[in-house]
Parts: sequence; structure tokens; C-alpha cells
Amino acid sequence: MATMPIDVLRRHRLTVDDYHQMAEAGILADDDRVELIEGEGLQRCRQRAATAP
Repeated sequence: MATMPIDVLRRHRLTVDDYHQMAEAGILADDDRVELIEGEGLQRCRQRAATAP
């Protein structure tokens, strides 16, 4: 029986300095909705415009 490779996701914790360096390098743009929470860069949901009743 052949074995198949297993893909493993690895998390890389980021520091605030890492986050700022990513922004300075252009990896994160000003309009990117990403925030650093407990060492993870998380994409925030876009806010919807309020609808009239």
C-alpha cells in the first residue's frame, strides 16, 4: 500500500514588529482589513452599509 504525503498547516506567530514590517514592505496595504490578535493576523469582515427601514 502506497503512503500519501500529509499536508500539515503550521502556524507562525507574529509579533507587533513583524506586523509593522509587513506593512512597511507593502505586504499589508492601508486598506487591508487585517488585525493582529494573539500573534495571528486575522482578516476582518467588511462592514455593510446600514439599510434604511
